[in-house]
Amino acid sequence: MGLSMNRLAVDIVKDLIDHEREYNVSTLKINGATIVDTGLKVPGGINAGLAVSRITMGGLASVSLVVYDVDGVTVPAMSVFTDHPVEACILSQLAGWRVQVKDFLANGSGPARALAKKPKKMYEVYGYDETSDEAVLVLETDKYPTDEVVDYIAKETGVKKRFHLPSPRFTSVNGWLNTG
Repeated sequence: MGLSMNRLAVDIVKDLIDHEREYNVSTLKINGATIVDTGLKVPGGINAGLAVSRITMGGLASVSLVVYDVDGVTVPAMSVFTDHPVEACILSQLAGWRVQVKDFLANGSGPARALAKKPKKMYEVYGYDETSDEAVLVLETDKYPTDEVVDYIAKETGVKKRFHLPSPRFTSVNGWLNTG
């Protein structure tokens, strides 16, 4: 059996949902999809950001916060380890799906990209294929998705609204951790 980045990421999402208070996140349903607010209207935090980083890499990477010395200045950084760099980084983490429906715009990253094959050429080049009855797409945005956005993602992934959409704001700690 091949990799299932979506199934691995769903487990991380479920941990966020089960520990909302500890992660400073909240959940809501929009048109049947579970939205995990990791920094839009809630504070989120470092641990939520690390979890979202693992989600974006399809659960195929270990992620930790470390510090480095750069010319005598201590700076925070992330340490990432994976045995599956192509799948985790290129076919999942890369924000390669521009989700635009009416006035909603987000960069989409995470394993749901593999189901929708966004962008298609990458999945052809690497010969990667995945099926799943659940999907996880991280939407880098400043607002919640609409019903129409949920319908669009369901259509593109072939998953009938059994998906989870962690949503960090670019300017939140989670956004910083995921774009750093």
